[in-house]
Amino acid sequence: MNFLKKLFTKKHFTDGSVLWPSGKEHYSFVDRHGNRFEFDVLYTSTAANAENMIVSSSLFAVDGTPAPEDIKQDIVLKSKLYFSERGQRVAVI
Repeated sequence: MNFLKKLFTKKHFTDGSVLWPSGKEHYSFVDRHGNRFEFDVLYTSTAANAENMIVSSSLFAVDGTPAPEDIKQDIVLKSKLYFSERGQRVAVI
């Protein structure tokens, strides 16, 4: 059970932002101001040493507008932290 909890729980960051898997290969991110963004992460597996690929062109706000560059950078940075805690690698495509 701890293994599944570690994989599927929300990650809360100190600045108030949150990142979590919200569907198969789909993730959600809420920034510190409460704005929600969604993006795709392609992955080889959920095991350690897996490589996750963030699809940068899929980063959109829930209203359909593309994520601003500073938000994209924040999402990538926090995604790297999120996956590294799971012993996984991440790349941006």
